[in-house]
Order: sequence, then structure tokens, then C-alpha cells
Amino acid sequence: MGLIDRIVTKMQQLNITKAELQKKSGLKKSTFYNIFDKKTNTEKIKLETIRAIAIALNTTLDFLIYGTPENVSINNDNYIFTVAYNNNTVIYELKPEDAKVITAFLEKHNIKI
Repeated sequence: MGLIDRIVTKMQQLNITKAELQKKSGLKKSTFYNIFDKKTNTEKIKLETIRAIAIALNTTLDFLIYGTPENVSINNDNYIFTVAYNNNTVIYELKPEDAKVITAFLEKHNIKI
């Protein structure tokens, strides 16, 4: 499942149309519809554009870009592991060796972060 598929999935979950998402994201119509009409290669879409869509869909960049579950985020540079559940967010600061174990686990199970 790619970026556009994940956007469409979230739109369906929220029961919103492309027109509603375009307005809510604040993107220009041409920019927005070029993405959906596949006139813009998804690798060329600016991060700010994806961020605007993520905010409008109340989801994360990690989910839209990589398909990472929406309640999990890992920052490999600072060894921060964030898990959100039941309206709570827990942030763990990991030791470098712990981060390596988690990263190896995710790779073994083909989980992209």
C-alpha cells in the first residue's frame, strides 16, 4: 500500500471527500488533485504537502509515508520510542543497544518506520 492508498484509506475511515480534504488541508486545488490524478510522482511530493494532508486527516507523517502504525513512532537519532494508546502517550528513552534490538525486530518482521 502506497502513500495515495493510505490517504484514501484514512479518507474512507473519516468519511470525507477529496474536495473536503483539499479544503481542510489548505493546499491549492492544482497541487492536491495532481497528487490524486497521479500527475505528480509520489517521491516528488513535498514534505510540507504530506504534512498538511496528515494534519487534515488527523494522522502521522510516518503512517502516510511508511505505513507505520499510527500509535508508534521511533526517532533513531535520539533513541526515542513513542507509543500512544487509550488517549495516553508514553515516551521511552532507549539506550543505543535497546534501539538496535527494536530496529532489528522491526526489520525482521518487515515493519517499516
